[in-house]
Amino acid sequence: MPGKLLPYLLIFLLIFTIVGCTELWKQSASTHNRSRASETVKTRSAGNDMDIKYKESVKQKIKDVKDVKDSKREVYLVDINDVLDIVVFEDEDLSVTLRVSEKGTISYPLVGEMQVKGLTAYEVEKALEKRLKDGDYLKKPEVSVRLDIELMGQYSEKEVFVMGEVKEPGPVSMVGKYLTVLEAVARAGGFTEFAAPNRTTIVRIEYGVEKAIKVDLNKVRKGDKALDITLRAGDIVIIPETYF
Repeated sequence: MPGKLLPYLLIFLLIFTIVGCTELWKQSASTHNRSRASETVKTRSAGNDMDIKYKESVKQKIKDVKDVKDSKREVYLVDINDVLDIVVFEDEDLSVTLRVSEKGTISYPLVGEMQVKGLTAYEVEKALEKRLKDGDYLKKPEVSVRLDIELMGQYSEKEVFVMGEVKEPGPVSMVGKYLTVLEAVARAGGFTEFAAPNRTTIVRIEYGVEKAIKVDLNKVRKGDKALDITLRAGDIVIIPETYF
């Protein structure tokens, strides 16, 4: 009798094994699909987070640019058309804002014309202090000189700033000709391997209002030159990092 039941028992075990494997496969497939769905949601969420972070980074980059500009007080050499804020401690009449002439000079009260082109702000300070003292205008003059970046923008400041995923971020000179976005990037060393040229943003101040202009530099590089807009002095070009 047991010998007769053996074939049926084997068949039963075989069916049970097949059914069990099928259920395991379904469970595995379901788990995989849920995992993929979860990863998709995470990816979309990450993309949204990146968009938020990118917008926040624009504000940070603007701060970085201001820091770069501020640091120019120590290393920048005064040039023609620069605007200088000159403050004399406890003397409002001698505290003035002057633009450097085409000859590289300023015309300062009491002192008259003085050559400033090629000097640092600190050197201009000391030169003014010496002239005020030597002329017996002030016994112990204390002079502070800084670049007036805002007014320089109004007077066609000679630089734009390229930030983000370029090899040499920082100021790019505009002297001599107009400058397009792609040309500015090229003069900043070109893109890094992590750059996203299609999401390039220009931050521009117009009538005291900040605006962001999107430029797809991938299309420009492929031949659509009409998209390569001409920059204005003081513009900030931001090349973001790619998502992947």
